Amino acid sequence: MDSKKGTINLEKTYIKDLSFEFPLAGQIISLGYSSRFDAEFRVNVTHIDKDRYEICLNLTGKGINSESEETVYLIEVVQAGIFRKEGEIDDESAKEITLTECPANLYPYLREVVDSILAKSGLPPLVLAPLDFKERRIGEMSS
Repeated sequence: MDSKKGTINLEKTYIKDLSFEFPLAGQIISLGYSSRFDAEFRVNVTHIDKDRYEICLNLTGKGINSESEETVYLIEVVQAGIFRKEGEIDDESAKEITLTECPANLYPYLREVVDSILAKSGLPPLVLAPLDFKERRIGEMSS
C-alpha cells in the first residue's frame, strides 16, 4: 500500500468480536431450505499511536429464508488488523489508504471466518462476493 514516499503495511490480524445466532438449527438443517445472505459492512479506523492504526472491518450478516423471509441465522464479525505506517504519508492519503486498501486486505480473513462458522454449524458453504472498498467508502476515523 504505497503512497509516493511511504507505505502502510499489515502487521497482525485478529478476530476482535464474533457472534453467531442460529436458534432453529436442528429444524432448519433437517428440513433443508433455500436462503439468501444479506450483509452490511462498516470500517472503523483508530489511530493507536504515531505510526499504527487498528482497522476493524465489521460485518453484520443474515441468512434469510427465501420463502418466508424469516431470519434463519445472524452472524456478526469484527475482523481487525494492526497496520504500521512507514515513511512519510500525508494525512489525506493515510485516510484514503486506511479506509480502502487496509480493509481490502482484511476482507479475505473475514470471508474465511464467515465461511468457517457457517460450515461448522451445518449450513452450506458461503462465498462472499468481492467488495470494492474504494467505491463504497464505508468507513470512519477516530483517534
